[in-house]
Amino acid sequence: MNKKTFLVTIVILIVIGGIYLVSKPKDYNSLKLGIFLYTEHKVIDEINTGFKNALSQFSFEDSLVIIEKNANGDQLQLEQIAEHFINGDYDAIFVVGAPAIKILKDKQCKKPVIFGGPPFPVKSGFVPSLINHNTNFTGTTYSPPTEAILDIFLESFDKAKKIAVLRNPSEPNSEAVSTSFMKNAIDKKISIVDLPSMDGASVDASLRSLTHNKVDGLFIPTDNLVYSMLDKVIQSASEMDIPVFSCTKISVQKGALFSLGTDYETVGELSAPIAASILNKSKSPNEIDVLEIKTGKIYLNIRNNKAPLINENKLYKIEVVK
Repeated sequence: MNKKTFLVTIVILIVIGGIYLVSKPKDYNSLKLGIFLYTEHKVIDEINTGFKNALSQFSFEDSLVIIEKNANGDQLQLEQIAEHFINGDYDAIFVVGAPAIKILKDKQCKKPVIFGGPPFPVKSGFVPSLINHNTNFTGTTYSPPTEAILDIFLESFDKAKKIAVLRNPSEPNSEAVSTSFMKNAIDKKISIVDLPSMDGASVDASLRSLTHNKVDGLFIPTDNLVYSMLDKVIQSASEMDIPVFSCTKISVQKGALFSLGTDYETVGELSAPIAASILNKSKSPNEIDVLEIKTGKIYLNIRNNKAPLINENKLYKIEVVK
């Protein structure tokens, strides 16, 4: 083989190799998963941790690439991150936080989207139904059992007549849980002091208003804004001798009297198999019904001398938080 023939052969081999690489179908070596988080938040962090821990148990030959981005509650970052995931080379997107889910939906993301734990995905417009939704959006949903939460409070504080609800109406999750709780309270002839708060200053104003509203308790839904100020909220209520209750374990760890809810790492853990089945191509999103999570515990704060006496029932076990 002369030098010219050798060079031509090399060029041909390079071209053929390039064509093969371009046309080679995706396999596990090229799987790419995006994780889109709305903000820094204890509940969101727990869902994300549970998801990643559970996903690591699935065999992707240790070559699944995960790119995680957090919008830190900023609208501009939400827009930019959404565009990145929509236009990027991703096989699926795991998303936590209603505003992040909503922006992917609004921008008509065509990639498989797995959401983790929004309370009312149908009402929020993420899917038309939990079953047979026939969309590229699927995942898990968890709705705090607001009637059961209220019943526990009323059993423990049987003279209660008025309850305040501190919430951010601009957060879909918070709005949905608050609306459900307030409806249940009104049905049980309990007066509601609604404290809609859109920012830190209005949360402060709402807390100050408790001094003259003379409420018997303060309910906090899953709310990014309020939870970002949870220490202050619970301290302020404690100074006014107002029992605080909620629907997350972290609220009790911070000082709330009790909560009834799921462990949010469980939400992430139950979301992981859905993502895995999409990534390994065993199912497409439109074939996977949204999983409604119904497990939970009563988290009880025994550090506080006002801690209610609660009996375990068939649905919810008690976990003491020290």
